[in-house]
Amino acid sequence: MAALSQEVRERILEAAYGSFRQFGVRRVTMDEISGALRISKKTLYRYFPSKKELVRELVLKRYSRHLENVLEAVVHGRTAQESFIAGYRCLGEMMLEVSLVFLSDVRLCFPDIWEEFDRLRIRVLGQFALAITRGVQRGEVRPGIHPQIVAGIMECVVQNFMVPETFRNSEFTPRQAWLTWFTVLTSGLFHEPSDLSDAVQGPAGGSSLLD
Repeated sequence: MAALSQEVRERILEAAYGSFRQFGVRRVTMDEISGALRISKKTLYRYFPSKKELVRELVLKRYSRHLENVLEAVVHGRTAQESFIAGYRCLGEMMLEVSLVFLSDVRLCFPDIWEEFDRLRIRVLGQFALAITRGVQRGEVRPGIHPQIVAGIMECVVQNFMVPETFRNSEFTPRQAWLTWFTVLTSGLFHEPSDLSDAVQGPAGGSSLLD
């Protein structure tokens, strides 16, 4: 049996993600993915034994790369406020790649994958909490702020509000929610206002989470 090719693997991931991003996981079959790539279904299953394994790799490996960028940005900020701004910019870049229909289907069809993804998001929040703690110690944060309370609020927002279902029939976009959350949070934390007015924009007519 021929060895698996990393190039073919990446082609499969890119083709699958393009389809999932546009149509969702439920509406795209493995037959369609193999047909679009002009490879046999047998070959596709050699690389990914199931659609679930394909989705898991896309969610956890592709998005974890972005989350690592967020972690690095937060950790290397010179001040707590700088950490927040840099971290949120990286989150915005990640959200450009995410689509509502894809995440909605992942949460509905593969809750265990969603839980793994959610644990990564909570890990990121932990670094924001550490940045607040450092800010309190250095006098960069307003008096009376308790880092663990802020972290708990952020976790509630991430797990219960910044989810696909919130935006399905809402009068606001994920981008508006993202910027509003940033403004409210940082206005309460820091002495000086924070600005994301030049934050990343989604492509016109695209299907990213920031559209």
